[in-house]
Amino acid sequence: RTQGEPPDLRGPRPFGLAVDDDLLNGLLFDAWRGGMLEDLDVTDLVDGAEGPLPIPVDSLVLKAMLPPVIRTVAVGEGALVLELALGDLEVRAGTELGEIVAAVAVVVPAEGRVGPDGRWLAIDFQGDAEDLVLEIEVLEAPALGGFDVLFNTLEELLLAEAGPLLGDWELELELPSVPLDALLPGADEVLRIQDARLSLPPPTGDHLTIEARLSAVAR
Repeated sequence: RTQGEPPDLRGPRPFGLAVDDDLLNGLLFDAWRGGMLEDLDVTDLVDGAEGPLPIPVDSLVLKAMLPPVIRTVAVGEGALVLELALGDLEVRAGTELGEIVAAVAVVVPAEGRVGPDGRWLAIDFQGDAEDLVLEIEVLEAPALGGFDVLFNTLEELLLAEAGPLLGDWELELELPSVPLDALLPGADEVLRIQDARLSLPPPTGDHLTIEARLSAVAR
């Protein structure tokens, strides 16, 4: 848990919003506790014989034993560098030869940025990045004689295929806008965030900060 004070948002942009990373992780914790990653069916990630296992997969189910954690790392060129950590994931793969159970820990790098029109905050999770951190331990696998040699190398197979399997995926959040007719009856514009930028202000760097201008634009 961080203890940093909120940053000073007095600057050239009249709108500022700072979100403590504790709040973001508190939301992730509440979502996890509410079952967000409980028995999550991700069978669509694998495609039968084309999947990362040595045999076709009929079902693939995830269960997070710990809540996910997001960590702000640095500000890159035009983007905010983040990490999403998922620890102690239980993965159950159903196959025609029996069920395989593995424990997985993963740290996925990500970039946060504001769209050119200033209306969207996008977070791009880069599952196939070189700095992806992944640990896999196979806990249970069928004892199948001649197939034992395949399952002895199952962890290496999964590690080799994990990047392409995870791939890149993006989360988009629409930034708020306010209809002006709530303040000025008959107005046909909305007050919208524009020219936004992301930052991690010093000294603590633990607040994701959006600074922007506000403009009245037609609906």
